[in-house]
Amino acid sequence: MPTIHVIGAGVSGLACATRAAMSGVDVAVYEAAGHAGGRARSFHDESLGCMIDNGNHLLLGANHSTRAYLSDIDAEDTIREIKPAAFPFLDLKSGERWRVRPGRNFPPTWIFSADRRIPNTRPMEYFTQINRLRRADRGDTVAQAVGTGSALYEKLWQPMCQAALNTDGAEASAALMWKVVRETFLRGEEACRPWYFHKGLSAALVRPAQKFLTDQGAQIRFKARLRGIRWADHRVTSLYFPEGMLRVGREDAVVLALPP
Repeated sequence: MPTIHVIGAGVSGLACATRAAMSGVDVAVYEAAGHAGGRARSFHDESLGCMIDNGNHLLLGANHSTRAYLSDIDAEDTIREIKPAAFPFLDLKSGERWRVRPGRNFPPTWIFSADRRIPNTRPMEYFTQINRLRRADRGDTVAQAVGTGSALYEKLWQPMCQAALNTDGAEASAALMWKVVRETFLRGEEACRPWYFHKGLSAALVRPAQKFLTDQGAQIRFKARLRGIRWADHRVTSLYFPEGMLRVGREDAVVLALPP
């Protein structure tokens, strides 16, 4: 039987390995660290004396792939939904507060309601700037696409870049932000509903996947950092780890679930 070799045991690697195991093939996972989950994990903080998550991770209703993964590993009870979707903002400089409340359907007519949109913004600004994101060139940043001179940039696009893309608007990809907007705000309130991991990241995303893979007979090797790959005849023939070389069969496959 062919083997799927998955390099990396972050969430993407675990999800890939899970689907591969569900298809009935042999699976082997290799992780450089001593634990799975990558950045989406929990750990014991000595100073606090308790388990904490490695940063904040929030799902939105539009993230069907992650929810499908949770279903695969029988961990759907580890997330909770907040509804209806509403996003409170606080400007620390001015003390101004507001709340963005998406409407139910497309088109986003909620933008025409002053108590649902950002203060001091006009409805047409949203449509104009969203269209600029849609039409942006591949290498454009959000700042280049929508401009930085409007209240909408400072009060919506900049926070969204930092929350969704973990990047400042001056560097965040306009193409990626368009995908976020298209899949969330343009699909209505249900797609924008926050889902949070009330039991912690590892309890939701990591441990159930490890149990599932182990039950399926998959191998998970930690502290197995990939050092090199050998190619021949347009396919991978060998993987190199600190402890030695691993031959890859002709019918096998290798998945690199690693950061670029």
